[in-house]
Amino acid sequence: MSPRVNDYAITQVLAGTSPYDSLGEQEQAIVREEWADCMTFLRVELDYAAQFAAAGDSYSEIDEDGNLFVHPARDRCRCCTCSLDPTVPGSPATSVLS
Repeated sequence: MSPRVNDYAITQVLAGTSPYDSLGEQEQAIVREEWADCMTFLRVELDYAAQFAAAGDSYSEIDEDGNLFVHPARDRCRCCTCSLDPTVPGSPATSVLS
């Protein structure tokens, strides 16, 4: 940080104890850059596909051309978390197909 910016005020805004609008232009730019870096880091850790699959939920997404892809939900037992999808090895539904 440079002597022209208020390090303490920036720290307070990043900690959530002071309002962003209380900062000057340079301090706001530093805070925006820090927020952007934090959001980039957090987005890298996201894996919605795995979370939806684990929960047995369906979800939709679009590709770069705007085409819609629907990922259907996997069936689950009502009494436990096992998969009723016959394509999943070890699934109770697999024995029904045999």
